[in-house]
Amino acid sequence: MVDEFAWTKTSKEEAVRRNERRRLTGWIRHQYKQARLRWLPHYKGRDLINEMVKKGDVLDVGCSEGHLLKELDDRYTPHGIEIDYEAAQVAGEYVSEHGGRIYQSDAFSSLQEMEESLFDAVMMQSYLEHEIKPLEVLRETRRVLRPQGFLVIKVPNLDCWNRRLQGNGWPGFRFPDHVNYFTPNTICEVIE
Repeated sequence: MVDEFAWTKTSKEEAVRRNERRRLTGWIRHQYKQARLRWLPHYKGRDLINEMVKKGDVLDVGCSEGHLLKELDDRYTPHGIEIDYEAAQVAGEYVSEHGGRIYQSDAFSSLQEMEESLFDAVMMQSYLEHEIKPLEVLRETRRVLRPQGFLVIKVPNLDCWNRRLQGNGWPGFRFPDHVNYFTPNTICEVIE
């Protein structure tokens, strides 16, 4: 299942499926996104880390090929958890050159094996909606964060206007990849 549902594979398949199903709206959405990213870069996770954490060890849970870790500057030592072997290898090349480590396993198992208080920040961007044990992962994340550490979570918002507008065609619906759907209220409840 790890190979069959690897994000590096399913994201490409999903893009093709969406484009076939909604050619015109998909093309318009793609053009809009490309223009927005070109003229208004969108780096919230990196910016939050830069703002909140002066320096230290940063863990990206579900790091894929390490794209977010590569956006961090040299004040940070990048670390990642990635279940997909091939993506973990790509991320590992970059991370090892910068003093960090990639844990190639599922997040819960990797976090359980770590010592307490290892990281100054943990990023979970486009990850938690894929996790079948979100509460357990968050508990372990708290354990591996240093006392003044920060956790950055980004998940699709089930309560957003885009989902209401697109209904079942909303890009956040990704079966079977997404096993959790959060609203601002439910993500806060899980975190609390």
